[in-house]
Amino acid sequence: MFGALLVPVVLGKLPSEIHKNIARDHDSDNISLIELRKSIVKEIKILEVGQTTEYGDSHMTATFFAGAKSRQQPHYDHKQTKGTHACVFSDGTHHSNECTQRIRLPWKQEHDQLPTNFSIAKRRTESVIRRLDREPAMVDMFNQSNITLTCVFIFTLIAIGVYRRRIRSKDQPPGPWGLPFVGYLPFFSKNPPRKCTQLAKTYGDIFCIRLGSWPTIVLNSKAAIREALVEQSDTFSDRPDFFSCKVVNNMRSLGFGSYNARWRLHSKIASTVLREFASPNKPTTEKIIMMEAEKLTEYFLENTHTPFDPHEEIFLAVGSVVYQICCGMDKDCRNDKGYLNLIKTPK
Repeated sequence: MFGALLVPVVLGKLPSEIHKNIARDHDSDNISLIELRKSIVKEIKILEVGQTTEYGDSHMTATFFAGAKSRQQPHYDHKQTKGTHACVFSDGTHHSNECTQRIRLPWKQEHDQLPTNFSIAKRRTESVIRRLDREPAMVDMFNQSNITLTCVFIFTLIAIGVYRRRIRSKDQPPGPWGLPFVGYLPFFSKNPPRKCTQLAKTYGDIFCIRLGSWPTIVLNSKAAIREALVEQSDTFSDRPDFFSCKVVNNMRSLGFGSYNARWRLHSKIASTVLREFASPNKPTTEKIIMMEAEKLTEYFLENTHTPFDPHEEIFLAVGSVVYQICCGMDKDCRNDKGYLNLIKTPK
């Protein structure tokens, strides 16, 4: 990110001749920071050489290249020999000066935008190279900061989850800790009842574990089971909104529905119907069907001499059977106008 932003800045600060040479070999819009640095190193370079011997004299040599069309010419060699500074240019001329920092470079007339003396050239070159050398460190620092921010974000989410779980678990019995998302499932052995018995020795007859993301209350004694299912049946009659329960009629069925006023009404109706059918004095389903079949047969016999549509009578006979099974009453649905409107109204 920082490299892409720095490329146009660096290109804008380079001398025009160097900029042209780089643009000649690379697309300025697509050049990467690494490619730009390599190109600048070829165009502008300061090479510090150790102790060398020439004509019996030891000296330090620094070579500086800048803005050359051939990337080799012109060049400038700065030599320090026994305290005397000397400049040798590409044309072979030799200049000696005690104050080499102010010596003018040979391309002053041809390339007026290039540095005019060694001090400016070296300062500008080292500034650019130093900035480019720092850039990978800036990118690494940015990547490390991203990793740090990601770790802090994940840690914050975990801390919030643990805090919310502690708040929710204040009213829950104690139990073992589980892993995120899977809960205590990985720690169950091949025999879950035996594992629950072992946990009961640590946490008591009533403890809480998480199966996946759902808290589950485990009862390990007859007294605890009786108290939960008999004495506090209303508290433990609800169903969790599992995805599998939602698939079955959107949790509106009698077996998997939520414990609310609607469920209690349906449960009462179902209990009444079962009780009616269980009584020896009440007609069974077979008897109800036989009575409706007799009524349907009588209707057919009464209309043998005239054409008629049997669809409506068959529809009412089936509806009467369902009506008596659900409502538990020995009553003809043909006399219930509300029920007739209900079954005849199209969806």
